[in-house]
This record gives sequence, structure tokens and C-alpha cells, in this order.
Amino acid sequence: MDHYDFLQREHFNQLESKQARDKREADTEIDALAERFERLNLYVLALGELLAELGVDKSAIEKKIEEIDLRDGKRDGKYREVSTCKQCNRKTRLNRPYCMYCGSAF
Repeated sequence: MDHYDFLQREHFNQLESKQARDKREADTEIDALAERFERLNLYVLALGELLAELGVDKSAIEKKIEEIDLRDGKRDGKYREVSTCKQCNRKTRLNRPYCMYCGSAF
């Protein structure tokens, strides 16, 4: 085996090792998300049963879901925390350091 073959094999082994590491990290993240989903599903089931026992009807729940969905200004079936800019009073996501409309810092 010459020097080039050795280097090529070493490079291949490094790539293979990185791929295995990346796969383990992705698997760990997927497992954590699945666990979180199961826990949240349990909470939703418990809350749904409690609301039914208290006599809250499905239309009231759907109305509240729509209200919460629209807090970020979009009906998209997702909840995103928003902040109101003190400068221009427009809503924007909390993960931004500046208002996307007027540029004011949060």
C-alpha cells in the first residue's frame, strides 16, 4: 500500500466515523422529541378529560385554540411566542433581536 492509499483510507475512516457520530446525535435528538411528544400527549389527554368533566364543550375549546393561534397574526395551526414592538406596535417573533418592521432593538 502506498502513501496515497493510506491517506485515502484514513480520510474514508474519518468520514465514516463522522457519519456514525452524526447518526447517533440525530437518533438521540429523535428519541428526545418522541419522549417530549408522549409527555405532551399525556397532558393534552388529561386536560381534555378534565374539561369534558367540567362541561366545557368542544366548540369553546376550538374557539380558544383559534384565539391562541391568531396571537402571532397568522392562522397556521402553530403557536409562536410574539412580542409587540414598543416603537411601532407591530408583532414579531421573540427570537429576533430587532423589530423586522422598524429596526428598533428589543
